[in-house]
Amino acid sequence: MQQLLPIKKAYLLAGITILLSLLSIKLAFLPTFKARQINQRLSTQLQSPVGMAYSPAYLHRKSRNLDTILTLYQVDSLTFRSQVLTSLSALAQKHQVKVIELPSDIDNPYNRTSVYQVQKIGLQGSFAQVTRLYNELQATAKIGRIRSALYSVKEQRTSNGTDRLLRLDLFLEIQL
Repeated sequence: MQQLLPIKKAYLLAGITILLSLLSIKLAFLPTFKARQINQRLSTQLQSPVGMAYSPAYLHRKSRNLDTILTLYQVDSLTFRSQVLTSLSALAQKHQVKVIELPSDIDNPYNRTSVYQVQKIGLQGSFAQVTRLYNELQATAKIGRIRSALYSVKEQRTSNGTDRLLRLDLFLEIQL
């Protein structure tokens, strides 16, 4: 091997060391320096009063996203009952679930604050049917946000013995 390379070992070692150091600078240190410069530039932009938070495009996008979220959970309390009846009865029929209780006392002070109102809806059916309906109601817009759900089993006496009925009470929160 030494006969093929007429260079001394010391010079060869120095050349390889320089070559490896240049390669490591190019592959490791330069991207790090560039990333640090970008980080410093973005940090100064964020600290300045004309940063990202004051950008009109950012504020418009943020406002549009918040409006979309609010319209998903906002319901007019006067049309709530008829809208819930139509959408809930269609979904309940689709999933073969009985609607056994609807909101009755809208002006109950315990279920109302200045910001939102809570309505209770009772459903009855098998666990799989009721849970499928529950999942679909979560995705349905304009009926309010499901605040809590309560599963309960009620035994009912019939001529054949006792039947166990599963009941799901949903508490829907609507914004006023």
